Amino acid sequence: QNSNNDSNDSSLSFLLSSILYLIDKTEVCHQDKNDFYLRQVLAPRLHNSKEGFSMERQELHNRFGAKPPITEKWIRSLLVSMTHDEKEILRTNQKERRTLIQSGWINDILFQREKKVVMPEIFFWDLEHLQSIRNKTRVAAAGCALGYFACISASKDPESFLKEEEPSKEGGPLVEVMMKSKGYHHSIEEYEQSVEDCVISLAKSWGDGSLNNNNNNSQVIDTLRGQTKSILKGQSP
Repeated sequence: QNSNNDSNDSSLSFLLSSILYLIDKTEVCHQDKNDFYLRQVLAPRLHNSKEGFSMERQELHNRFGAKPPITEKWIRSLLVSMTHDEKEILRTNQKERRTLIQSGWINDILFQREKKVVMPEIFFWDLEHLQSIRNKTRVAAAGCALGYFACISASKDPESFLKEEEPSKEGGPLVEVMMKSKGYHHSIEEYEQSVEDCVISLAKSWGDGSLNNNNNNSQVIDTLRGQTKSILKGQSP
């Protein structure tokens, strides 16, 4: 009898495991089917037609209303400095309206010097991309400034790089360090130190070897470290 009970328990356990496995497998297959439909059918259709714009506009209206207040206020601010004739052109010229929004997006939202504009609702889905563009632009601008000061310290003409057929690869380590988030390092000071070391190494590689003599050029290196700190902190003009 005990043997029969063990056999029954084993069969029941196998049955339950099989059912649970099939349920789990069904859910996975259902999700795979939805993902395939999204990638191969829905996404291309939305991309190649105007349906995507209509859906996004409808979702925007459902969430924020037909006239999102912050967006409306922002667009009105773009018209303040325009003449009557320029406003009339906007009424009939879609290209001019698009140009106005693009200009406002770049100057007021993307690269605003001071936080004067609250994010309009129409950019609600672009926050992640906005932060990514700002970070990459910040690294590019700071990297150019650091490269310039490294050239000056190495007594190398910055314009000489424009005459090279292939871009220099010597700045690769600096770009790599700067592209890593500050959270990658244990502290802000460690991040700044890593960038400083890369800039000094870059200046030495571009120079004639005189910067490797620390006794004669310690002042130049100290100045370069100070300039690097100022750029990273946004204090350099």
